[in-house]
Amino acid sequence: MKLIYFAPYRWWESCGSPKKVGGADVLFIDPDRYRRNKRQQQPTDSENFVTYKFNDLDECTRGISSRRVYEDYLLMEDKILDRIDDGEDLILLTDRFRYENEVEFFRCLKKKKLFRLHMIISISAHCFEEDYHQFLRLINAKDICESICFINLYVWGDEDSVNSLLFNNQTALDWMRNAIEALPLRNTDGFCIYNNQKQEYVPCNYPEYGGNDPMEYKTHNGDICEQMFRYRQAFAEKHGLDFKYNPCVECECKKECTDVCGYCDSRAERLWEQVYNESYVYENLHANINGIDRFRIGTDGNGVRSLILMAGCPLNCAYCGTKAYKDIFPETSDETVSFMELRLAKDGIYFEMTNGGVTFGGGEPLMQAEFIHEFHRRFPMWNINIETSLNVPADKLRIIAGDVDYWFVDIKDMNPEIYERYTGKSNEQVHENLAELLRFVPAEKICVRVPLIKGYNTPKDVTKSVTELAKMGFTNIERFEYIIYR
Repeated sequence: MKLIYFAPYRWWESCGSPKKVGGADVLFIDPDRYRRNKRQQQPTDSENFVTYKFNDLDECTRGISSRRVYEDYLLMEDKILDRIDDGEDLILLTDRFRYENEVEFFRCLKKKKLFRLHMIISISAHCFEEDYHQFLRLINAKDICESICFINLYVWGDEDSVNSLLFNNQTALDWMRNAIEALPLRNTDGFCIYNNQKQEYVPCNYPEYGGNDPMEYKTHNGDICEQMFRYRQAFAEKHGLDFKYNPCVECECKKECTDVCGYCDSRAERLWEQVYNESYVYENLHANINGIDRFRIGTDGNGVRSLILMAGCPLNCAYCGTKAYKDIFPETSDETVSFMELRLAKDGIYFEMTNGGVTFGGGEPLMQAEFIHEFHRRFPMWNINIETSLNVPADKLRIIAGDVDYWFVDIKDMNPEIYERYTGKSNEQVHENLAELLRFVPAEKICVRVPLIKGYNTPKDVTKSVTELAKMGFTNIERFEYIIYR
C-alpha cells in the first residue's frame, strides 16, 4: 500500500522525508518542473521520491508550456509505474484545488497497471455534516476511485500552510493515519466514503459530478464549452473589449469539454467586471440557500439561467421535486447579497447575451422575499423569474411584485381537500394571493402550472382547476404530469 503525494522536493525535505504513514509507504512525486533553477543541484530519485529527468527540463522552452499539467506528469510515468505493484492499493493525498490533474494522471496509469485507488482530499471550508457529500459531488473520479476521505483543515489552521500541516501537524498526521488504517482494502462492494464522526468507511452512492464549487452544479451539455466561448466573444465585441482567445485553447480542453471549467469562469468574470464595475451601496441581507444550478438552457425561462434553490418551504408535498437535489445540495448555506454577487458575476455575460438571468426556486423563494428584492436592486440588468406555490403571506408577494419578470406558479390543485391531502396545508392563502398577483402583475407575465398528481387528483380535477383559473383572468395555464420522487 502506498500513499502518493504530489509535492516539490523542498516539502519532502521540510517534513522530514517520511517513509511511512499508517502502514502505507510514502511516495512523493515532484510536480515542480518549470520552477527549478537548472544551476541548482537536482534532487535524485529514491524509493520514496520521484522527479523529472534533467533532459525533460529543457522542453519547457520549446512550446511545451501549452500542455496540460497531467501530461507533464506523464514524463515520469515509467518511473512511477516501476514503484507500483500489480493489484496494490494506492492512496492519493491531494486537495480540492489540485486533484483534477492528478486524477487524470491516474486514469492514464490505470490503462497500464492494475491497482485500487483511494483518495484523501484536504479542504479548508466550514462543513455542516460529517460525510461531506457536497464536496464529494465535485470529484469526478467515480470511474477509478474505490473510496474518498476528506481532511477538513478548517479546524486546524491556515490554508496557506496546507503542505506542512499534513505532515508536520501531529493532529493532522494522526487523523490521516487513522483514515489509512480504516481503509476498505479487499472485497468491498461499491464506493465508500470515510465518516469522520464514526471513524470508518461507509458505503455511499456517488452523486453526479458537476460544478467547481460545493454550492454550484452545472447542467451538462455536449457543446457547452464552445457555446459559452461564443457568448464571451460576442460580449467583448459588443462592449469594445480586447479578446484574443480561441475556443478550446482558452482552457486547453482540446474540444473534450462537456462543461465550463474554472478557467473559463475566471475569463467570463473578468470580462463582466470590465463593463459592470461600478460601486453599489446596498443592504447586505442574508438568505438560506441550498445551491445554484448553473447553465440551465431552455428551462426556468429564456436564455442561459442560473437556478438559485432557496431553502425552506411551508408545504410538505408527497412528491417534492426538491428531493431530486438532495445528493447534489445536501447542506444549506447562509449567503449574503454580496457573496451571491461573487458567485454569479461569472455568468453575467451569458445572461446578457441570451436574454437569460436568474430563477429563484426552492423550497419556497417568497419566504425570503426581502433578499430577492435587494438582489434585484443590485442587479437590475438581470432578468429574474420566480418558481412559487404562492402559499405565503400576501405582504411577501407585494415586496417583489415589481422585481420579477416572469412568474411560474405551481398551483397543485384548486380543490381545497385535494390540496391539503397532498401538501398538508390549506390553500386558502393561495386563492387570495392568486387574485392579489393579478392586481400587480400582467397576466402575460404569469404561467400557472396545474399538475396531474398520481394518487391525488384526476384529469377531471385538473380540468376543473384550469377552468377556475381561467375565470379569474389567467391566460397562460400549463397542464403537466408530476415526475414522482420518493
